[in-house]
Amino acid sequence: MTKKFYTLLICLLAYNFCFSQEPFYKIHTLGFHQTTAEEMRELNERLYVVGMAMDTTIKPIERNLHISTISLDGEPIKTLFWDKPGTIDEIMGHDWNTFQFYKDKVIIHYSSDQEMCTLAIDTTMEKITLLDCLPDENLANLNNIIWKENELVLLTRNQNREIILKTLLLDDSEPYRSFNVTPVLNSDRFTSREAFVLDNGNLALFGIVSNISGEVKDDVFDLFKIELNESYEIQSYDTFGKRLGTICDFSDWLLDSDGQLLTTSVRYDTTYYIENGGKKIKYPVIVKFDPNTYEPTWEVAPQGTEYRRTHPFYNTIIETHEQDGYITVGTDYAQGANGESNYLIYTKISKEGEIVWNNEFRDAYIDENTDLRVSDVIATSDGYYMAYGSRSDGSQNDGIESRVQAFFIKFDEDGNLLNTSSTLMTPPQSGISIFPNPADELLNISLEEEAGPVNIKLTNMTGQLLLHHTDCIKTCKLDVSQLSSGSYIVLISDRNDSLVFQKMVYID
Repeated sequence: MTKKFYTLLICLLAYNFCFSQEPFYKIHTLGFHQTTAEEMRELNERLYVVGMAMDTTIKPIERNLHISTISLDGEPIKTLFWDKPGTIDEIMGHDWNTFQFYKDKVIIHYSSDQEMCTLAIDTTMEKITLLDCLPDENLANLNNIIWKENELVLLTRNQNREIILKTLLLDDSEPYRSFNVTPVLNSDRFTSREAFVLDNGNLALFGIVSNISGEVKDDVFDLFKIELNESYEIQSYDTFGKRLGTICDFSDWLLDSDGQLLTTSVRYDTTYYIENGGKKIKYPVIVKFDPNTYEPTWEVAPQGTEYRRTHPFYNTIIETHEQDGYITVGTDYAQGANGESNYLIYTKISKEGEIVWNNEFRDAYIDENTDLRVSDVIATSDGYYMAYGSRSDGSQNDGIESRVQAFFIKFDEDGNLLNTSSTLMTPPQSGISIFPNPADELLNISLEEEAGPVNIKLTNMTGQLLLHHTDCIKTCKLDVSQLSSGSYIVLISDRNDSLVFQKMVYID
Protein backbone atom coordinates (compact mmCIF):
# COMPACT_ATOMS: atom_id res chain seq x y z
CA MET A 1 0.00 0.00 0.00
CA THR A 2 1.49 3.32 -1.00
CA LYS A 3 1.93 6.17 1.44
CA LYS A 4 -0.43 8.30 -0.65
CA PHE A 5 -3.21 5.75 -0.53
CA TYR A 6 -2.64 4.96 3.13
CA THR A 7 -3.23 8.63 3.94
CA LEU A 8 -6.37 8.62 1.77
CA LEU A 9 -7.71 5.50 3.47
CA ILE A 10 -7.23 7.03 6.90
CA CYS A 11 -9.11 10.13 5.72
CA LEU A 12 -11.97 8.02 4.41
CA LEU A 13 -12.27 5.97 7.58
CA ALA A 14 -11.86 8.76 10.11
CA TYR A 15 -14.22 11.64 9.49
CA ASN A 16 -12.35 14.97 9.49
CA PHE A 17 -9.21 13.26 10.79
CA CYS A 18 -6.97 14.82 8.15
CA PHE A 19 -8.20 18.31 8.91
CA SER A 20 -8.79 18.56 12.66
CA GLN A 21 -9.07 16.57 15.84
CA GLU A 22 -12.75 16.48 16.83
CA PRO A 23 -14.16 15.76 20.30
CA PHE A 24 -14.84 12.09 21.02
CA TYR A 25 -18.17 11.63 19.22
CA LYS A 26 -18.50 8.24 17.57
CA ILE A 27 -21.41 7.54 15.24
CA HIS A 28 -21.84 3.94 14.08
CA THR A 29 -24.33 2.22 11.80
CA LEU A 30 -22.69 -1.21 12.40
CA GLY A 31 -23.75 -2.16 8.88
CA PHE A 32 -27.50 -1.54 9.31
CA HIS A 33 -29.87 1.11 8.02
CA GLN A 34 -31.12 1.85 11.53
CA THR A 35 -29.13 1.00 14.65
CA THR A 36 -29.64 1.87 18.33
CA ALA A 37 -27.52 1.42 21.45
CA GLU A 38 -29.86 0.53 24.32
CA GLU A 39 -27.54 -1.21 26.82
CA MET A 40 -23.74 -1.31 27.16
CA ARG A 41 -21.40 -3.00 29.63
CA GLU A 42 -17.65 -3.56 29.77
CA LEU A 43 -15.77 -6.85 30.09
CA ASN A 44 -12.01 -7.32 29.67
CA GLU A 45 -11.54 -3.82 28.20
CA ARG A 46 -14.21 -4.40 25.57
CA LEU A 47 -17.61 -2.76 25.42
CA TYR A 48 -20.59 -4.96 24.61
CA VAL A 49 -23.54 -3.07 23.11
CA VAL A 50 -27.09 -4.35 22.61
CA GLY A 51 -29.80 -2.59 20.64
CA MET A 52 -32.12 -2.56 17.67
CA ALA A 53 -30.96 -3.34 14.13
CA MET A 54 -33.20 -2.69 11.13
CA ASP A 55 -32.77 -3.01 7.38
CA THR A 56 -35.39 -0.78 5.76
CA THR A 57 -34.66 -2.17 2.28
CA ILE A 58 -36.02 -5.61 3.18
CA LYS A 59 -39.80 -6.11 3.42
CA PRO A 60 -41.43 -6.61 5.79
CA ILE A 61 -39.30 -4.27 7.88
CA GLU A 62 -38.23 -5.93 11.12
CA ARG A 63 -36.81 -4.45 14.30
CA ASN A 64 -34.28 -7.16 15.10
CA LEU A 65 -31.59 -7.31 17.78
CA HIS A 66 -27.83 -6.80 17.50
CA ILE A 67 -25.02 -7.33 19.94
CA SER A 68 -21.77 -5.58 19.05
CA THR A 69 -18.36 -5.19 20.59
CA ILE A 70 -16.42 -1.95 20.41
CA SER A 71 -13.06 -0.95 21.83
CA LEU A 72 -12.55 1.58 24.60
CA ASP A 73 -11.55 3.94 21.79
CA GLY A 74 -15.02 3.55 20.33
CA GLU A 75 -14.03 1.46 17.30
CA PRO A 76 -16.30 -1.44 16.17
CA ILE A 77 -14.86 -4.93 16.58
CA LYS A 78 -17.63 -7.38 15.75
CA THR A 79 -21.43 -7.47 15.37
CA LEU A 80 -23.87 -10.37 15.67
CA PHE A 81 -27.49 -10.17 14.58
CA TRP A 82 -30.50 -12.03 15.98
CA ASP A 83 -33.59 -12.61 13.85
CA LYS A 84 -35.86 -15.26 15.37
CA PRO A 85 -37.85 -17.05 12.66
CA GLY A 86 -41.52 -16.19 12.82
CA THR A 87 -41.00 -13.09 14.97
CA ILE A 88 -41.43 -9.73 13.30
CA ASP A 89 -40.04 -7.46 16.03
CA GLU A 90 -37.45 -8.77 18.49
CA ILE A 91 -37.31 -5.33 20.13
CA MET A 92 -40.47 -3.38 20.79
CA GLY A 93 -38.70 -0.22 21.90
CA HIS A 94 -36.50 1.34 24.57
CA ASP A 95 -36.37 -0.60 27.88
CA TRP A 96 -37.45 -3.81 26.18
CA ASN A 97 -34.03 -5.44 26.19
CA THR A 98 -31.24 -5.73 28.71
CA PHE A 99 -28.29 -8.00 29.40
CA GLN A 100 -25.61 -9.13 31.88
CA PHE A 101 -22.47 -11.26 31.90
CA TYR A 102 -22.55 -14.75 33.41
CA LYS A 103 -19.38 -16.87 33.45
CA ASP A 104 -18.14 -16.80 29.82
CA LYS A 105 -21.51 -15.81 28.40
CA VAL A 106 -23.42 -12.66 27.57
CA ILE A 107 -27.03 -13.22 28.66
CA ILE A 108 -29.50 -11.04 26.76
CA HIS A 109 -33.19 -10.82 27.52
CA TYR A 110 -35.61 -9.12 25.17
CA SER A 111 -39.37 -8.69 24.79
CA SER A 112 -40.95 -8.91 21.35
CA ASP A 113 -44.53 -8.42 20.24
CA GLN A 114 -45.20 -12.09 21.02
CA GLU A 115 -42.93 -13.34 23.78
CA MET A 116 -40.02 -12.75 26.15
CA CYS A 117 -36.81 -14.59 25.22
CA THR A 118 -33.35 -15.14 26.69
CA LEU A 119 -30.20 -15.54 24.57
CA ALA A 120 -26.70 -16.69 25.50
CA ILE A 121 -23.65 -15.56 23.51
CA ASP A 122 -20.03 -16.54 24.07
CA THR A 123 -17.97 -13.50 25.04
CA THR A 124 -15.82 -14.41 22.03
CA MET A 125 -18.88 -13.42 19.93
CA GLU A 126 -18.89 -16.64 17.93
CA LYS A 127 -22.40 -18.02 18.45
CA ILE A 128 -25.90 -17.07 19.67
CA THR A 129 -27.93 -19.70 21.56
CA LEU A 130 -31.63 -19.36 22.41
CA LEU A 131 -32.06 -20.46 26.05
CA ASP A 132 -35.79 -20.06 26.60
CA CYS A 133 -38.87 -18.06 25.63
CA LEU A 134 -41.93 -17.13 27.63
CA PRO A 135 -45.32 -16.41 26.06
CA ASP A 136 -46.48 -12.81 26.28
CA GLU A 137 -48.84 -13.43 29.26
CA ASN A 138 -49.98 -9.82 28.98
CA LEU A 139 -46.68 -8.59 30.40
CA ALA A 140 -46.46 -4.88 29.71
CA ASN A 141 -42.82 -4.06 30.40
CA LEU A 142 -39.37 -5.49 31.12
CA ASN A 143 -37.80 -3.16 33.68
CA ASN A 144 -34.55 -4.81 34.68
CA ILE A 145 -32.43 -7.94 35.02
CA ILE A 146 -30.91 -8.85 38.38
CA TRP A 147 -28.35 -11.55 39.13
CA LYS A 148 -28.46 -13.67 42.29
CA GLU A 149 -25.51 -16.06 41.96
CA ASN A 150 -26.58 -18.39 39.10
CA GLU A 151 -30.17 -17.14 38.95
CA LEU A 152 -31.50 -14.69 36.40
CA VAL A 153 -34.29 -12.52 37.82
CA LEU A 154 -36.47 -10.51 35.43
CA LEU A 155 -38.28 -7.53 36.89
CA THR A 156 -41.51 -7.01 34.93
CA ARG A 157 -45.10 -5.86 35.34
CA ASN A 158 -48.35 -6.93 33.75
CA GLN A 159 -51.03 -4.78 32.18
CA ASN A 160 -52.74 -4.41 35.56
CA ARG A 161 -49.58 -2.75 36.90
CA GLU A 162 -48.79 -5.71 39.17
CA ILE A 163 -45.13 -6.56 39.84
CA ILE A 164 -44.08 -9.89 38.35
CA LEU A 165 -40.70 -11.60 38.86
CA LYS A 166 -39.56 -14.26 36.39
CA THR A 167 -36.58 -16.34 37.54
CA LEU A 168 -34.39 -18.75 35.58
CA LEU A 169 -31.59 -20.97 36.92
CA LEU A 170 -28.89 -20.77 34.24
CA ASP A 171 -27.17 -23.99 35.31
CA ASP A 172 -30.41 -25.96 35.29
CA SER A 173 -32.84 -27.13 32.66
CA GLU A 174 -35.88 -25.98 34.62
CA PRO A 175 -38.14 -23.39 32.94
CA TYR A 176 -38.86 -19.93 34.28
CA ARG A 177 -40.63 -19.58 37.61
CA SER A 178 -43.10 -16.73 38.18
CA PHE A 179 -43.78 -14.70 41.34
CA ASN A 180 -46.39 -11.99 41.80
CA VAL A 181 -44.82 -9.75 44.44
CA THR A 182 -47.38 -6.95 44.36
CA PRO A 183 -47.86 -5.95 48.02
CA VAL A 184 -51.50 -4.77 47.79
CA LEU A 185 -53.87 -6.19 45.18
CA ASN A 186 -56.39 -3.37 44.88
CA SER A 187 -56.79 -0.23 42.80
CA ASP A 188 -53.16 0.76 43.33
CA ARG A 189 -50.98 0.51 40.26
CA PHE A 190 -47.32 -0.42 40.68
CA THR A 191 -44.36 0.21 38.39
CA SER A 192 -41.17 -1.29 39.77
CA ARG A 193 -38.22 0.51 38.23
CA GLU A 194 -35.09 -0.82 39.96
CA ALA A 195 -33.89 -3.71 42.11
CA PHE A 196 -30.77 -4.16 44.23
CA VAL A 197 -29.35 -7.24 45.95
CA LEU A 198 -28.73 -6.31 49.59
CA ASP A 199 -25.86 -7.50 51.79
CA ASN A 200 -28.17 -9.99 53.53
CA GLY A 201 -29.07 -11.62 50.20
CA ASN A 202 -32.55 -10.09 50.08
CA LEU A 203 -33.85 -8.21 47.08
CA ALA A 204 -34.94 -4.57 47.39
CA LEU A 205 -37.38 -3.29 44.77
CA PHE A 206 -37.99 0.44 44.26
CA GLY A 207 -40.66 2.00 42.09
CA ILE A 208 -43.78 4.10 41.78
CA VAL A 209 -47.30 3.42 43.08
CA SER A 210 -50.28 5.47 41.94
CA ASN A 211 -53.95 5.44 42.82
CA ILE A 212 -55.89 6.67 39.81
CA SER A 213 -59.39 7.78 40.89
CA GLY A 214 -60.42 9.29 37.59
CA GLU A 215 -60.10 12.87 38.80
CA VAL A 216 -56.98 14.78 37.88
CA LYS A 217 -56.60 16.35 41.31
CA ASP A 218 -56.50 12.93 43.00
CA ASP A 219 -53.77 11.48 40.76
CA VAL A 220 -51.26 10.76 43.53
CA PHE A 221 -47.78 9.33 42.83
CA ASP A 222 -45.71 7.77 45.59
CA LEU A 223 -42.37 6.00 45.83
CA PHE A 224 -42.27 2.50 47.33
CA LYS A 225 -39.74 -0.03 48.58
CA ILE A 226 -40.40 -3.77 48.76
CA GLU A 227 -37.91 -6.14 50.39
CA LEU A 228 -38.08 -9.81 49.36
CA ASN A 229 -36.32 -12.74 51.04
CA GLU A 230 -34.38 -15.37 49.12
CA SER A 231 -37.64 -17.25 48.43
CA TYR A 232 -39.11 -14.04 46.96
CA GLU A 233 -41.57 -13.61 49.79
CA ILE A 234 -42.39 -10.05 50.88
CA GLN A 235 -40.55 -9.17 54.09
CA SER A 236 -41.50 -5.50 54.20
CA TYR A 237 -43.35 -2.87 52.20
CA ASP A 238 -43.15 0.86 52.72
CA THR A 239 -43.87 4.07 50.83
CA PHE A 240 -42.18 7.43 50.91
CA GLY A 241 -45.47 9.23 51.55
CA LYS A 242 -46.23 12.75 50.37
CA ARG A 243 -42.74 13.92 51.26
CA LEU A 244 -42.13 13.61 47.50
CA GLY A 245 -44.58 16.42 46.78
CA THR A 246 -44.66 17.06 43.02
CA ILE A 247 -41.75 14.78 42.05
CA CYS A 248 -42.62 12.25 39.33
CA ASP A 249 -41.26 10.51 36.20
CA PHE A 250 -38.41 8.62 37.88
CA SER A 251 -36.03 7.53 35.13
CA ASP A 252 -33.05 6.05 36.99
CA TRP A 253 -32.13 4.83 40.45
CA LEU A 254 -28.79 4.42 42.19
CA LEU A 255 -27.92 2.77 45.50
CA ASP A 256 -24.46 4.23 46.09
CA SER A 257 -21.45 2.87 47.99
CA ASP A 258 -22.75 4.50 51.19
CA GLY A 259 -26.16 2.84 50.90
CA GLN A 260 -27.87 6.09 49.91
CA LEU A 261 -30.66 6.05 47.31
CA LEU A 262 -30.64 8.60 44.45
CA THR A 263 -33.14 9.16 41.65
CA THR A 264 -33.29 11.22 38.48
CA SER A 265 -36.79 12.66 38.10
CA VAL A 266 -38.73 15.89 37.51
CA ARG A 267 -40.92 18.32 39.43
CA TYR A 268 -44.18 19.48 37.91
CA ASP A 269 -46.43 22.49 38.47
CA THR A 270 -49.55 21.27 40.34
CA THR A 271 -51.68 24.29 39.49
CA TYR A 272 -50.99 24.01 35.77
CA TYR A 273 -51.63 20.25 35.97
CA ILE A 274 -55.10 20.70 37.48
CA GLU A 275 -56.13 23.64 35.30
CA ASN A 276 -55.02 21.99 32.04
CA GLY A 277 -56.58 18.55 32.29
CA GLY A 278 -53.53 16.62 33.44
CA LYS A 279 -50.91 18.29 31.22
CA LYS A 280 -47.62 18.97 32.96
CA ILE A 281 -44.85 21.54 32.81
CA LYS A 282 -41.68 20.32 34.49
CA TYR A 283 -38.00 20.78 35.33
CA PRO A 284 -35.47 18.00 36.13
CA VAL A 285 -34.17 17.24 39.63
CA ILE A 286 -31.72 14.82 41.22
CA VAL A 287 -32.89 13.70 44.69
CA LYS A 288 -30.93 11.85 47.36
CA PHE A 289 -32.85 9.93 50.04
CA ASP A 290 -32.03 8.42 53.39
CA PRO A 291 -32.95 4.75 52.74
CA ASN A 292 -34.07 4.24 56.34
CA THR A 293 -36.34 7.25 56.84
CA TYR A 294 -37.15 7.96 53.15
CA GLU A 295 -36.57 11.63 53.88
CA PRO A 296 -34.85 13.57 51.07
CA THR A 297 -31.26 14.40 52.02
CA TRP A 298 -30.93 16.96 49.25
CA GLU A 299 -32.39 17.96 45.91
CA VAL A 300 -30.60 19.73 43.08
CA ALA A 301 -31.90 21.17 39.78
CA PRO A 302 -28.81 21.50 37.51
CA GLN A 303 -30.77 23.09 34.63
CA GLY A 304 -32.68 25.58 36.77
CA THR A 305 -36.23 25.62 38.15
CA GLU A 306 -38.13 27.07 35.20
CA TYR A 307 -41.18 24.93 34.35
CA ARG A 308 -41.35 23.99 30.65
CA ARG A 309 -43.57 21.82 28.46
CA THR A 310 -40.49 20.75 26.48
CA HIS A 311 -38.13 20.35 29.39
CA PRO A 312 -34.63 18.97 30.07
CA PHE A 313 -34.47 15.43 31.40
CA TYR A 314 -31.74 13.38 33.10
CA ASN A 315 -31.96 9.75 31.97
CA THR A 316 -29.28 8.12 34.08
CA ILE A 317 -26.97 8.52 37.08
CA ILE A 318 -23.86 6.64 38.26
CA GLU A 319 -21.25 7.05 41.00
CA THR A 320 -17.86 8.48 40.03
CA HIS A 321 -14.69 6.40 39.85
CA GLU A 322 -13.46 7.87 43.16
CA GLN A 323 -16.91 7.54 44.78
CA ASP A 324 -16.80 11.24 45.63
CA GLY A 325 -19.87 12.23 43.65
CA TYR A 326 -22.18 11.36 40.79
CA ILE A 327 -22.32 11.67 36.99
CA THR A 328 -25.74 12.20 35.43
CA VAL A 329 -26.52 12.45 31.71
CA GLY A 330 -29.64 13.51 29.83
CA THR A 331 -31.00 15.76 27.11
CA ASP A 332 -32.27 19.30 26.63
CA TYR A 333 -33.95 20.94 23.64
CA ALA A 334 -33.00 23.68 21.21
CA GLN A 335 -34.90 25.34 18.38
CA GLY A 336 -33.42 24.29 15.03
CA ALA A 337 -34.19 25.29 11.47
CA ASN A 338 -36.85 22.55 11.14
CA GLY A 339 -38.13 22.45 14.71
CA GLU A 340 -36.91 21.38 18.12
CA SER A 341 -33.94 19.04 18.44
CA ASN A 342 -32.42 17.60 21.56
CA TYR A 343 -28.78 17.61 22.63
CA LEU A 344 -26.74 16.09 25.47
CA ILE A 345 -26.39 17.53 28.96
CA TYR A 346 -24.00 15.92 31.43
CA THR A 347 -23.32 17.00 34.99
CA LYS A 348 -21.18 16.08 37.98
CA ILE A 349 -22.70 16.47 41.45
CA SER A 350 -20.81 16.15 44.74
CA LYS A 351 -21.88 13.81 47.55
CA GLU A 352 -23.25 16.90 49.31
CA GLY A 353 -25.46 17.89 46.38
CA GLU A 354 -23.29 20.68 44.93
CA ILE A 355 -22.93 21.04 41.15
CA VAL A 356 -19.24 20.48 40.31
CA TRP A 357 -19.62 21.11 36.57
CA ASN A 358 -22.49 21.26 34.10
CA ASN A 359 -21.72 20.66 30.39
CA GLU A 360 -23.53 20.14 27.12
CA PHE A 361 -22.74 18.53 23.77
CA ARG A 362 -24.50 19.45 20.52
CA ASP A 363 -24.47 17.49 17.30
CA ALA A 364 -23.08 19.54 14.40
CA TYR A 365 -26.37 19.07 12.51
CA ILE A 366 -28.77 19.97 15.32
CA ASP A 367 -30.24 22.78 13.18
CA GLU A 368 -31.34 20.08 10.73
CA ASN A 369 -33.51 18.42 13.37
CA THR A 370 -31.06 15.72 14.42
CA ASP A 371 -31.93 14.30 17.83
CA LEU A 372 -29.76 12.52 20.41
CA ARG A 373 -31.49 10.11 22.83
CA VAL A 374 -29.40 9.03 25.81
CA SER A 375 -29.59 5.41 26.96
CA ASP A 376 -27.01 5.36 29.77
CA VAL A 377 -23.50 6.24 30.94
CA ILE A 378 -20.86 3.86 32.30
CA ALA A 379 -17.54 4.36 34.10
CA THR A 380 -14.93 2.62 31.93
CA SER A 381 -11.85 0.79 33.21
CA ASP A 382 -9.48 3.37 31.70
CA GLY A 383 -10.73 6.02 34.12
CA TYR A 384 -13.18 7.81 31.82
CA TYR A 385 -16.94 7.89 31.28
CA MET A 386 -18.80 6.76 28.16
CA ALA A 387 -22.32 8.02 27.46
CA TYR A 388 -24.22 6.41 24.64
CA GLY A 389 -27.59 6.27 22.94
CA SER A 390 -29.26 6.73 19.57
CA ARG A 391 -29.03 9.53 17.01
CA SER A 392 -32.18 10.15 14.94
CA ASP A 393 -30.87 11.67 11.75
CA GLY A 394 -33.06 14.34 10.19
CA SER A 395 -30.21 15.89 8.22
CA GLN A 396 -29.61 15.33 4.54
CA ASN A 397 -26.19 17.01 4.68
CA ASP A 398 -24.14 15.02 7.18
CA GLY A 399 -22.94 12.33 4.73
CA ILE A 400 -24.67 9.51 6.60
CA GLU A 401 -27.19 7.45 4.64
CA SER A 402 -28.95 5.76 7.56
CA ARG A 403 -31.69 7.45 9.59
CA VAL A 404 -30.82 6.10 13.06
CA GLN A 405 -27.32 5.43 14.39
CA ALA A 406 -25.69 4.47 17.68
CA PHE A 407 -23.58 7.25 19.19
CA PHE A 408 -20.92 7.35 21.92
CA ILE A 409 -19.22 10.24 23.70
CA LYS A 410 -16.33 9.87 26.14
CA PHE A 411 -15.27 12.41 28.78
CA ASP A 412 -12.98 12.70 31.79
CA GLU A 413 -13.50 13.44 35.48
CA ASP A 414 -13.60 17.17 34.76
CA GLY A 415 -16.25 16.83 32.06
CA ASN A 416 -13.85 17.37 29.14
CA LEU A 417 -14.57 15.32 26.00
CA LEU A 418 -11.57 13.34 24.79
CA ASN A 419 -9.90 14.80 21.71
CA THR A 420 -10.25 12.10 19.13
CA SER A 421 -11.71 11.81 15.62
CA SER A 422 -15.23 10.66 14.86
CA THR A 423 -15.46 7.46 12.84
CA LEU A 424 -18.45 6.97 10.56
CA MET A 425 -18.74 3.32 9.54
CA THR A 426 -20.84 4.07 6.46
CA PRO A 427 -20.22 3.57 2.73
CA PRO A 428 -19.86 7.30 1.81
CA GLN A 429 -16.87 7.68 4.16
CA SER A 430 -15.28 4.29 3.49
CA GLY A 431 -14.97 4.40 -0.29
CA ILE A 432 -16.25 0.81 -0.44
CA SER A 433 -19.25 -0.32 -2.51
CA ILE A 434 -21.07 -3.65 -2.28
CA PHE A 435 -23.55 -4.55 -5.03
CA PRO A 436 -26.04 -5.77 -5.98
CA ASN A 437 -27.98 -5.82 -2.72
CA PRO A 438 -30.01 -8.04 -2.70
CA ALA A 439 -27.79 -10.48 -4.65
CA ASP A 440 -28.57 -13.92 -6.03
CA GLU A 441 -25.37 -15.19 -7.71
CA LEU A 442 -22.36 -12.87 -7.36
CA LEU A 443 -21.72 -10.18 -4.75
CA ASN A 444 -19.29 -7.50 -5.96
CA ILE A 445 -17.00 -5.57 -3.62
CA SER A 446 -15.42 -2.48 -5.15
CA LEU A 447 -12.90 0.02 -3.72
CA GLU A 448 -12.72 3.54 -5.08
CA GLU A 449 -8.92 3.38 -5.07
CA GLU A 450 -6.51 0.48 -5.35
CA ALA A 451 -6.49 -0.35 -1.65
CA GLY A 452 -5.17 -3.90 -1.62
CA PRO A 453 -4.73 -6.10 -0.09
CA VAL A 454 -7.86 -6.36 2.07
CA ASN A 455 -9.54 -9.45 3.46
CA ILE A 456 -13.28 -10.05 3.00
CA LYS A 457 -15.49 -12.34 5.05
CA LEU A 458 -19.17 -13.14 4.73
CA THR A 459 -20.92 -14.50 7.82
CA ASN A 460 -24.45 -15.40 8.74
CA MET A 461 -26.26 -13.40 11.41
CA THR A 462 -24.91 -15.55 14.24
CA GLY A 463 -21.29 -14.92 13.18
CA GLN A 464 -20.55 -18.22 11.38
CA LEU A 465 -18.00 -17.73 8.58
CA LEU A 466 -19.42 -18.89 5.24
CA LEU A 467 -17.26 -17.28 2.53
CA HIS A 468 -13.96 -15.43 2.47
CA HIS A 469 -11.61 -13.73 0.00
CA THR A 470 -8.04 -12.80 0.92
CA ASP A 471 -5.72 -10.27 -0.69
CA CYS A 472 -8.48 -8.47 -2.55
CA ILE A 473 -7.28 -5.51 -4.64
CA LYS A 474 -9.71 -2.91 -6.05
CA THR A 475 -12.49 -5.34 -7.08
CA CYS A 476 -13.42 -8.87 -6.06
CA LYS A 477 -16.46 -11.16 -6.12
CA LEU A 478 -18.10 -13.64 -3.76
CA ASP A 479 -20.16 -16.52 -5.18
CA VAL A 480 -23.34 -16.52 -3.08
CA SER A 481 -25.40 -18.75 -5.39
CA GLN A 482 -25.32 -21.68 -2.94
CA LEU A 483 -26.45 -19.68 0.08
CA SER A 484 -29.98 -19.75 1.43
CA SER A 485 -32.11 -16.64 1.12
CA GLY A 486 -31.70 -14.29 4.06
CA SER A 487 -29.55 -11.62 5.68
CA TYR A 488 -25.73 -11.84 5.94
CA ILE A 489 -22.85 -9.61 7.09
CA VAL A 490 -19.85 -8.60 4.94
CA LEU A 491 -16.73 -7.82 7.01
CA ILE A 492 -13.70 -6.12 5.40
CA SER A 493 -10.39 -5.88 7.25
CA ASP A 494 -6.95 -4.55 6.39
CA ARG A 495 -3.73 -6.58 6.24
CA ASN A 496 -3.37 -6.21 10.03
CA ASP A 497 -6.83 -7.83 10.39
CA SER A 498 -8.33 -4.59 11.72
CA LEU A 499 -11.98 -4.15 10.75
CA VAL A 500 -12.45 -1.17 8.42
CA PHE A 501 -15.96 -1.80 7.06
CA GLN A 502 -19.02 -3.95 7.59
CA LYS A 503 -22.44 -4.05 5.96
CA MET A 504 -25.54 -6.21 6.04
CA VAL A 505 -26.53 -7.72 2.68
CA TYR A 506 -29.47 -9.81 1.56
CA ILE A 507 -29.31 -12.96 -0.60
CA ASP A 508 -32.38 -13.78 -2.71
